[in-house]
Amino acid sequence: MSEHPLASCPRCGEQLPERAAFCPACGLQLASDTAVIPQPRHESTPSPVDVTYVSRLPPELQRSAQTIGRTASTLRDRFRATAGTLAIRSEAKRRVAALRAQSVALESEKRQALLALGHAVHLEDDAGTETARERIRTLDEQLAGKGAEMQAILEEAERSIAQRLEVQPTQVGVLPVPEPPPDPAPPGEPPTPAPDS
Repeated sequence: MSEHPLASCPRCGEQLPERAAFCPACGLQLASDTAVIPQPRHESTPSPVDVTYVSRLPPELQRSAQTIGRTASTLRDRFRATAGTLAIRSEAKRRVAALRAQSVALESEKRQALLALGHAVHLEDDAGTETARERIRTLDEQLAGKGAEMQAILEEAERSIAQRLEVQPTQVGVLPVPEPPPDPAPPGEPPTPAPDS
């Protein structure tokens, strides 16, 4: 890589590190002699934010094109964050759904064990009663474990999403400068008071 004298990206205006071959914000390839190699386009007409055309624009339009580049970079970052968030949520939902299905099966087994307990108590079968109670305790522990596992999955997903959102760069927008209002009266004439309503 060779060093380039650009201080900021001609497309998005991002500050460039020394000896950068590409802009870290928008990915624009930078040449060594400050001539920027335009990205290949599939359409026949050039894009208005293409750097080779931006340099021919008046300064006001160049700033607009740079703003468009930064906006595109911001939207790309937000899309990636959103896609990552959706992937994390989808995986968490899939895992929780599998655990819920297992919990439903355990609940069904517990109902059967409760029926067996009732039957053993009715027949005064002490061994059967103790076996059924032990089975119910085991099933309760398994159900509690599944509930805790589901909660842990959801908390892990929320932490991962929060971490993803924290590392996203904050983009500062540039507000247009409003033009001053025109003078209401020509110089030399006193202002006319507004009529009372």
